[in-house]
Amino acid sequence: MDVRLHDGSHIMLKKLGEDHDPTDRRAAIKVIEEGRAEGHLVTGLLYVDAEMSDFATTEHIPQRPLRELGEDELRLTPDQFSQFMSEFA
Repeated sequence: MDVRLHDGSHIMLKKLGEDHDPTDRRAAIKVIEEGRAEGHLVTGLLYVDAEMSDFATTEHIPQRPLRELGEDELRLTPDQFSQFMSEFA
């Protein structure tokens, strides 16, 4: 599908084939490399690792929205801050 943008330029949108397996890492890399060879910028969800932990779990993001947390829950203690900074030294 050719989509005309507000400035007069256009982009071409194209879906992957039904045979694309989003759990196949090599297939995703192949799609990207083929697109690059044709001068296309490939975007979208090309690969999913169902075994990998989600971002919120990996980063220990709380269940409650951050806007509902108090300052004492958000601010690091001096010891926690020192430990955090030592990881970058």
